[in-house]
Amino acid sequence: MSSHFQEHQIIVNFKMKKLDEINEIMDEIKYGYVDINNEIHPKFDRDIQFKYRLQSPEELKKSKYGVCFDQVELQRALFKGYDFTTYFIVYLKESEKVHTHTFLVYTDNNKYFLYEHAEEDRRGIYEFSTLKDLLLEAAKLHVKSCIKDRGWSDLDYKKLFIYEYNKPKFGISGRDFILHCMNTKPIKINLKGVIENEKI
Repeated sequence: MSSHFQEHQIIVNFKMKKLDEINEIMDEIKYGYVDINNEIHPKFDRDIQFKYRLQSPEELKKSKYGVCFDQVELQRALFKGYDFTTYFIVYLKESEKVHTHTFLVYTDNNKYFLYEHAEEDRRGIYEFSTLKDLLLEAAKLHVKSCIKDRGWSDLDYKKLFIYEYNKPKFGISGRDFILHCMNTKPIKINLKGVIENEKI
C-alpha cells in the first residue's frame, strides 16, 4: 500500500469522523434567537428586527437557539480544517422588506457540498459537481421561500443577490449583519432563469 494512499485514507477518515461530530453538535441547535436582553425566543417573531443580536459560537452552544446567521458562525468554527466558504443570499423587495439566508459550502474531492441546518425542512448535506450549480439551487430554494413563507409574488431577479462573506463581529444587530454581508464579495452569476422557472 502506497504512502500516498494511506495519507489520503487518513484524511478521508478524519473528515468523516469530524463531520459526524459536527452533525452531533448542530443537531442540538434549534431555530430561534437570543435578543439584546439575553432572552431566548424559540420562535421567529416580529421583535427579531429590533432585538436580535448575533451570537458567538460559544453562546449558541449554550443557548441552543439560533437563526441561520448564528448557526453558520458555529459551523465556521466547527469546519476548521475544511476548505469552506460562507454565503449570504438576499431578496430586496423594498428598503425595509428583505428575505435573507446564510449557508456554508465546503469542498472535498473536487465536489461542492452545501451544509444546510437552519432550514429544518431541507436539513442535510447536498452534493454538487460545480459551485455554480450549487448556488443556482440555493437561489431557487430561496425564491421558493420568498413565495411560500413571505407570500411574495411578481419577483424580480434583479433584486436577488448572493454574497461570499467573512466572519462578522459578534453581538451586532441583524441590520448590521446584513450590511456586513452586503459589503463583502458579490457573486457574479445570472439568476434570471431561477425566478422565471418558478413562475411556470
